[in-house]
Amino acid sequence: MDAPSLGTALALYRAGRLAESQALCEELVARDPGCGGAWERLAVIADRTGRPAEAVALYERALPHVPHPAAIHANLGALWLQLGERGRALEHLLRAAQGGLQDPALAVNLGALLRELGRLGDAEALLRLAVEAAPESGPAHAHLGLTLVLSARVAEGLGALRRAVALAPEDAATRSSLLLALHYSDEVGFGELAAAHRAAGGPPRARELPPPPDRPLRLGLLSADLRQHPVPSFVEPLLEAARARGWDLCCYASVARPDEVTARLRELAPRWCDVAGLSDEAAAARVRADGVDVLLELGGHTAGSRLGVLAHRAAPLQGTWIGYPDVTGCPEVDLRITDPRCDPPSAPWPEVPERPLRLAGGFLAWRPPADAPPVVPPPAGPFTFGSFNSLAKVSPATLALWRAALAAVPGSELLVKSPALSDDATREGFRRLASAAGLPPERLRLAGHAPGARAHLAAYGQVHVALDTFPYNGTTTTCEALWMGVPVLSLGGETHASRVGASLLAAVGLGELAVRRPEDHVRAAAALAASPERLAGLRGSLRARLRASPLLDGGRLLDELERGLRAFWAERARDPRARVA
Repeated sequence: MDAPSLGTALALYRAGRLAESQALCEELVARDPGCGGAWERLAVIADRTGRPAEAVALYERALPHVPHPAAIHANLGALWLQLGERGRALEHLLRAAQGGLQDPALAVNLGALLRELGRLGDAEALLRLAVEAAPESGPAHAHLGLTLVLSARVAEGLGALRRAVALAPEDAATRSSLLLALHYSDEVGFGELAAAHRAAGGPPRARELPPPPDRPLRLGLLSADLRQHPVPSFVEPLLEAARARGWDLCCYASVARPDEVTARLRELAPRWCDVAGLSDEAAAARVRADGVDVLLELGGHTAGSRLGVLAHRAAPLQGTWIGYPDVTGCPEVDLRITDPRCDPPSAPWPEVPERPLRLAGGFLAWRPPADAPPVVPPPAGPFTFGSFNSLAKVSPATLALWRAALAAVPGSELLVKSPALSDDATREGFRRLASAAGLPPERLRLAGHAPGARAHLAAYGQVHVALDTFPYNGTTTTCEALWMGVPVLSLGGETHASRVGASLLAAVGLGELAVRRPEDHVRAAAALAASPERLAGLRGSLRARLRASPLLDGGRLLDELERGLRAFWAERARDPRARVA
């Protein structure tokens, strides 16, 4: 096809006249299906107008007819990454990179994908190249920061994330990544966390609530994590109780790639609505049309969360729960579900619009994996401590606790298991970190990803006592360890993230294993190691203890949640300025 016609289409596109450019390109490919430039321009327009799947198909049509397809492969890689198809994204990004990585955006996309695939060492190398080539690129710094955090190098990661926020202060996703990463640092206390979340939000907005309805409350749960993810194991008990009691509860699922867990939850939920393809405003309109009284968002500042829906006031009462260990700071979030151990009434609360709703029996209920292997007797051989948490949670303070526990129990070993340790570069880097912190290399055992949930849980059979991380405690890992008969020793601090261990242990009657001082942590570790009879008794009784506890009681959670929400609503209806606890 003649160049002027294609040039005209490009000029129209650059002038912002997308519909005219699209019409001309459609005419061009109708006359000449081999006009690769026209197919490519149609793909660009589809991408720009929010039609990623259509853009992929159009780029595929262009590929055979473009002599130098590196840019198309790069765009296809970015689109497949957006659509959650990591294998296809990797294929195209690698083909784009065959001619070199001169384009920093390509290095960023490829580095981000390699991080998602667990290849942290390769990701870091590429992202450092991207930062070097484009030092003013916010995405390059952001993805490098996330990679460093996941490699247990939180201080370095925070530096990169802070630089990314400085370069792109309006990028909400990058700011959220920084807010989450702050919780992993043992150098960031309550005051700094509170200030960061206050700055990320805005001032409270004056509003009044009518009296709560005299019918059962209509509850909505909004989440991007209703899939293979830790969140569903804490949602299922509530869904089961709601269905059994005829509660009007709807899951608003923003799941880009539904899986078998999504399907199971969909069958379990009283009602279900897919909002993955809806804008924040459209999703909020759908929630309002459904007449939801209370909407709880389950992601906070984690990846993919839909806090923007709450910004459009989707429901009269809005809150956060489960997925994020802090307030959001968002002015349209009224409350945060917590409990008296994670957030004691005597402890300070950030000066943000959302207020605590404390559930006396604990803010969580947990569903054990259906295919969990049986509990096995304590392992023979050296006494073994274990940690199966994310490497991001392994702070210098955590390494110091581990070093002290090993020193207090001569001949003991430490098994650290984390998916990130499947990567050779990350594993060697972590060995260096641990050695620099004084952990004897010969007493440190490292393990990476296990093939499936059953194999992952079976690995607890190698552990006598699990050591929690600090200041960001484990949640799912603590529940799993207890279910597999392994007691967990947890150090608490001044933030919610550092008190979750205390909440979970209290719920199952093991509150004495949650300590407040490092020296108490050392003494408790030594005492447990010196009590094989107690450990054997716990090994054989913990599952029954969990079954009888508030932690596995979804009905208890539903009752407390309903009473708490009604009381919160009534208090706010009487006085919108009330600081409801």
